Amino acid sequence: MPRDDEVAASLNALVDELSTQLGEAVTFERTWHVPDEIVSTRMSPREQGGATLSWVELGANEIVLGVGHDGWWEFGRTARGVEQVEQIVRAVVAGRVVEVFGLDRSQVTVTFDDGSQARSIGRRHIGGIIPTPGWKRWGRRVVYSPYS
Repeated sequence: MPRDDEVAASLNALVDELSTQLGEAVTFERTWHVPDEIVSTRMSPREQGGATLSWVELGANEIVLGVGHDGWWEFGRTARGVEQVEQIVRAVVAGRVVEVFGLDRSQVTVTFDDGSQARSIGRRHIGGIIPTPGWKRWGRRVVYSPYS
């Protein structure tokens, strides 16, 4: 059975709110892995151009949030962690996400309402650990669209 606590209730309320607000513009996939107490949620825009996102509640301790192809953040499974997830999710829905792709890596930048940003660098292969000066300048830049 999925966890039944304040964090689960807050994340469920976020899904319900976005589902109502965005209607047919978004699809949700939710999966419960009962023995491990893992709940995964994937949000995808129906129209091309928006960033996909997903989060996984790992038992009682952690929420892992993924954005775009390679961006990911880890948060404590707390009220503060839920606030941070919500902040990033709302920025993704609003289309305030840029991903720059370099050799075996990418950087996802999410811009919040107040102009502050969160960044995550993801590496796809072992080559992603080799220094590549300037890749954020010359890499392929994708500006994701809003969900609507």
